[in-house]
Amino acid sequence: MTGPREMIKAAERLPETQECHRWETIAYSDIMVGDYREAGMAFKHLANAVDMNIPWQVEVLERAKQLEQSLQQDVEKAKQLLEQWEQFSAKNLGLPIS
Repeated sequence: MTGPREMIKAAERLPETQECHRWETIAYSDIMVGDYREAGMAFKHLANAVDMNIPWQVEVLERAKQLEQSLQQDVEKAKQLLEQWEQFSAKNLGLPIS
């Protein structure tokens, strides 16, 4: 993947069993490309896709709500939050940090 737009295309091809991942990826990628309206719609789809009986999905939703609130307050803060999460994930996975 070379960027957020490619991530959106890949996420759109995920099977229905991956709805939570699909909408999380699309919402976050929409923010990175500056399509905040689409991100808002993706957040709504994500909220509907989450099974509240599955703890990891609840965590995904909580992060998404945090990001959505940040986006409503300050676009740059939302992008910074995404970048922080990316760095954290890369570090925990032992991947090179950009």
